[in-house]
Amino acid sequence: IPVSLSAPSPRESWYLGDPTSWRRVKIVRREVRHHYVYEVHLLCAKSPYRDPARYADAPDSVAGVDLGVSTMAAVGVDQGGTITDALLVRPSVQELEQRRQLAQRRRRAQRALERSRRTTNPDSYGPDRHGRAGKGSRLPGTRLVTSKSYRVQRRTLRDERRREYEARVITTNLAAAKVIARCGTHVITEDVSVKAWQCNWGKSLSYFAPSELLGALEREARLAGGSFSKVPCQLGLTQRCHCGAVQNKSLSERWHRCESCGAGNDTAPVDRDVHSAYLAAFVTSSTSAVTLDTDRALVAWSGAEASLVAVSGDPLMRRTIRSHSRGTSRWSRRNVSDRAGREIASDVDLQCLEHAQDVPLCDVGVEKTHAVRLRYEESTAEAGRPNGRQLRLDG
Repeated sequence: IPVSLSAPSPRESWYLGDPTSWRRVKIVRREVRHHYVYEVHLLCAKSPYRDPARYADAPDSVAGVDLGVSTMAAVGVDQGGTITDALLVRPSVQELEQRRQLAQRRRRAQRALERSRRTTNPDSYGPDRHGRAGKGSRLPGTRLVTSKSYRVQRRTLRDERRREYEARVITTNLAAAKVIARCGTHVITEDVSVKAWQCNWGKSLSYFAPSELLGALEREARLAGGSFSKVPCQLGLTQRCHCGAVQNKSLSERWHRCESCGAGNDTAPVDRDVHSAYLAAFVTSSTSAVTLDTDRALVAWSGAEASLVAVSGDPLMRRTIRSHSRGTSRWSRRNVSDRAGREIASDVDLQCLEHAQDVPLCDVGVEKTHAVRLRYEESTAEAGRPNGRQLRLDG
């Protein structure tokens, strides 16, 4: 395939200037904005291109990285224990709201595709458990016929996922390059199991992609001439303090506080992930064991505390929006029903509970708990309420 380049970049000259490293050429077809784009991929067996000016000012220090489901904290510490820089990457309130709206639009598009499939192919689906025709699962061996609008909507949804993936890859690479350029070229992080996180936080992982971020950190660290190492999670960096004490924390506790040394209680608290990344920078590895040097961490804490507090932010200003697939409430339906249940139980007279038609108060959903109160007030206020007037609820 003849290729002509008017002004090749240094990256292109690095790969195209050595024909002996060429191994395979592939022609790849991709669909971009409802059009097919053909690309030529060249596979070269040589070291990747390294821009000499990209990491010219990168500090030769240790960067401790704490990776979470949707957050990343990085703290750089040099040989003398001085903080080079600190970063905290976490989704903002606006980003969480955009994710919720995007997920809602995507669900609506997928439901529209499902309705179109069932409408166009009524004989390809069997009855459901109630005997309704065409409402059950798809019959085996049937072939679906799709409409033109269905194909256009499916291509639109596929292109939207492509743009989301490409944006995530660009953001991940930029975040990894920023960690190396500002914190240090020697990265130390915990050997977390992202596959285990998928059981509980699959949707958050699809937005943040911690596995891709780990791969980008390792690649950027190698290109910068540094190192990338993983330490076992048995060290418990999130459960330990820089003074050496073990302070157990639940997942809901996002700030580091220690009862032994008073960190976070007598002074401004530090974010839990930032403190864990700070401790990861003081992990030493040897042929026999991997240990945490708490003596160095305690000595360097006096000079690093102000920087880490500034990166963590104000605890009163940080609020997290919990987006859920059902309902418009920011909190879970179970918490809302529990609160409503306790409020209703405090207003209901215990001697009149037999008029509530024995409906449990622990059902999930606000509408059911309000219905219980409605039935209670109807049964107890029926005698004193004039005919023709609607019942007024104070809940």
